[in-house]
Amino acid sequence: MTRSLHRASGLPSDARDATTPPAHGRGWQRRLPPLALTLLVALIGTLVLSHLVARERTLQAGRLQAIVRLKADNVADWMKERLEDARIVRGSVALQQLAVAVRSGDADPALLARLQARLRDFQRDQAYVTVQMLDEDASLLASAGREEPVTEELRAAVRRAAGTDRVVTIDIDHEPDVHAATAAIHFDIVVPLAGGGARRAVVVLHLDPAQVLFPRIQHWPYPSATAEVLLLRREGDRVRYINDLRFKPNAALQLSFPVTELTRIAVQTVVDPARRGRLLDGLDYRSERVLGVGLAVPGTEWCLLAKMDRREVMGPVWREAGWFAALAALALTTLLMATNVMRQRASLAYSRALAQRLEEDAQRRNVMFGQSRDGMVVLDQTGRVIEANQAFADLHGYPLEAVPQLCVWDWQAVLTKEEALAQLAQDPLPPRIPETRHRRRDGTTFDVELSYTPIQWSGALQVFCVVRDVSGRKAIQASLQQSEERFEYAMRGSNDGLWDWDISTDRVYYSPRWMSMLGYKAGELPDTLETFARLVDPAQRAAILTHAADVIAGRAPKFECEFKLRHRDGHDVDILSRGFVVRDANGAPLRMVGTHIDITERKRDEERLRAANEGLRRSMAALQRHEEELTLIARLNDLLQACASAEEAYRVIGHTLTEAQVLGDGSLAIATGDGGTVTPVAQWGAGALPPGEFRFEECWALRLGQTHAVTDPARDIACEHPRLDAGRGYVCVPLIVKGEVLGLVTCAFPGDAAAQGGRDARNLVATVSEVLKLSLSNLRLRESLRTQATHDPLTGLFNRGYLDDILPRELQRAERRGSRVCVAMLDLDRFKNFNDTYGHEAGDLLLRDFGHLLSTQLRKTDIPCRYGGEEFAVILIDTALEPACHRLDGIRGACERLQLALHGTALPPVAVSIGIAEYPAHAQDAETLLRAADAALYAAKRRGRNQVQSYRPD
Repeated sequence: MTRSLHRASGLPSDARDATTPPAHGRGWQRRLPPLALTLLVALIGTLVLSHLVARERTLQAGRLQAIVRLKADNVADWMKERLEDARIVRGSVALQQLAVAVRSGDADPALLARLQARLRDFQRDQAYVTVQMLDEDASLLASAGREEPVTEELRAAVRRAAGTDRVVTIDIDHEPDVHAATAAIHFDIVVPLAGGGARRAVVVLHLDPAQVLFPRIQHWPYPSATAEVLLLRREGDRVRYINDLRFKPNAALQLSFPVTELTRIAVQTVVDPARRGRLLDGLDYRSERVLGVGLAVPGTEWCLLAKMDRREVMGPVWREAGWFAALAALALTTLLMATNVMRQRASLAYSRALAQRLEEDAQRRNVMFGQSRDGMVVLDQTGRVIEANQAFADLHGYPLEAVPQLCVWDWQAVLTKEEALAQLAQDPLPPRIPETRHRRRDGTTFDVELSYTPIQWSGALQVFCVVRDVSGRKAIQASLQQSEERFEYAMRGSNDGLWDWDISTDRVYYSPRWMSMLGYKAGELPDTLETFARLVDPAQRAAILTHAADVIAGRAPKFECEFKLRHRDGHDVDILSRGFVVRDANGAPLRMVGTHIDITERKRDEERLRAANEGLRRSMAALQRHEEELTLIARLNDLLQACASAEEAYRVIGHTLTEAQVLGDGSLAIATGDGGTVTPVAQWGAGALPPGEFRFEECWALRLGQTHAVTDPARDIACEHPRLDAGRGYVCVPLIVKGEVLGLVTCAFPGDAAAQGGRDARNLVATVSEVLKLSLSNLRLRESLRTQATHDPLTGLFNRGYLDDILPRELQRAERRGSRVCVAMLDLDRFKNFNDTYGHEAGDLLLRDFGHLLSTQLRKTDIPCRYGGEEFAVILIDTALEPACHRLDGIRGACERLQLALHGTALPPVAVSIGIAEYPAHAQDAETLLRAADAALYAAKRRGRNQVQSYRPD
């Protein structure tokens, strides 16, 4: 019976897997496993060794990369510190002042001592070997620290730094005798001091990299017998080692190799940038096999190489490999010896395993049969109980020991004895009886579910029966049915429509309220999905079905959407539908259930609210635009009031209106002096700027003297000057003040915006044009007043007041720049006689022509002024005395050649006497310089007039 129950319940049998004895080979077959095992161990050893070598190379690559990056950062930081020192020296005002004093030659010993002390303090604080101050010819002005000679390379660097006003570095180098045991290593920084023009002093900072740089890169972070970091540089077709070498302790010794010797990792690092940062395997300067990683030092031409001997790196790997080989040999020997022992124990293990499997099988049967919550019973063909479990006895109210005396009709409450026996005799037996009723010992009945399984035992047919109590499930079903009835009553009293879609059949239940929403009676519409598809708005149908499919597939959490359904009388009803999916225990969709809510009235309220909000939004937008326009006008007016010239005002107008973007595309044109044309001077947006000046006749606004708007150039009276795309309207506004045309504002708008809503646009253009008109008129008036205040009305030259104001400023500028300024006083000889003889009109003519002569003969940087009466003054900027005399002598000759005529009558030529003085040679201030030039003028008068005389203090 046990085996039958095992087969009926699907338990595995021991017969096959526990009764097969182990097989033993003979001859070469017995020697094959040890041989294969030996080859396997050798293969594993090879793979392990390869893995160890690769692991060690990767590990060392990471270490070397970290070390060389750290050293490269250290060197780069060191270079930044040195350049920061150069910046401090260059920006030192005290050093600049001391250098100027020393170069002037009048420095006293105390000043020299101060300079020496500053250099000495900087040399000690920053650990420089020597700090020197040289002039532009590399002559020594002062020094602190160790005495250093001025080499030709240093002289060239000093001249280059002084000429370019830039810091120059002299790369790390050794003394010429590189084989000397005490050769020094140099790294020099040449810093030009600010100011002084081309004749400027420089400060040279001398460093010994062996003291301050090499220790930064020589330290290795962990003990190593062969590790070192090398500083490399390419010199032409060779690669050079800069720093001292661990295995070449002489600090003066430098090695170099050709760039073609790529077997050396130093050459690989310098020549091939692609190999930097990667593990390199090659030779070092000792021709030893090494591993290393190289990097370029940022901001320099140097490279760093961190390297170790390959035998030191791979030593631990070979030691591990040796230990592994020894252990593998020992393990292989032990394994072969153990193989025989294992064969001998195989038969004993087989017997023990068989007994254990049988015991486990019995335990499994007892657990499944004895601890099941369902009742289990084995019957013979006569309906008597052979065996039953405790659950079966408990279900029927019998003690377990009394169950074997029972027959099937003792607990059957539906079938008689004959019917029960007939059921057991059926061939085949029904596998499952969904539901029947059993009787307990106390006479009460309960609902059960049965399943039968026929089994064979010793040639006799037996029946294995499982009994499950389903009375609790039936009570739950009844409660569920009651709940569904209550839900149906609740939905009948609700105002929401209910729908229930059976996904497998596409049948849909529509509640009476659902149909009444659309004007139909209960049951009047078919209960199919096609009914919904026919009533829904065709434009929304695909989206709704897609959303439902997403919810069913689990891509959306719930069904919720709004749509329109067709009412029976033809109008649309706005519906809000919500639903969810009912799934089985495996998550497969069974039904989708939901409700419909009529939201037509709510939609109308929302539309009314949206229309009110839209009107409010437009009103707020109009107010905001108006505020922006007022802000633009105020800002434009403030900016124009602050402009100093018309050109500056034109730039302000173009920039401000382009930035504001409220006047579309436009331009401003200003009337020229002839009064018949206007010239474009500013534009904004894409611009409506014509290619050049145009006549008044080309613009209807200028013709009519009033604003002219064009909505469609093809239909309206259009101006000739705008260059616009077809279909663009525009507005032209003339700028007229007291009958005088100042200019024209033209604004173009997209499409017909100049006419539609265009009243606001034209008003804004008119307001901005009014601001421009008043501002430009005021600016023109201010420029006229400024010209009258600083210019002589007769000659057009600057007046004496301007001379008194500008001369001190020019002298201060010359002092800062170290340049020279000459001032000349000019007096027309015998002008009083000329004026008395030919009249004041002739005298005015002479003064105007002489003023014009000065304006045309002098440079634009020179400043001619009328000093008073027939006297003139000229300021010559950045001009020495000799070229100034030569230039003024040319003006004197040109004056003699002036051809004057009054009313057709020729006037005699007039000579001029000129006196000139130079700053700073003759005077240190404006008043003294003018007196010196005036004294030179009187000297020229005394010596016979018509000549140029420079100032002589004696």
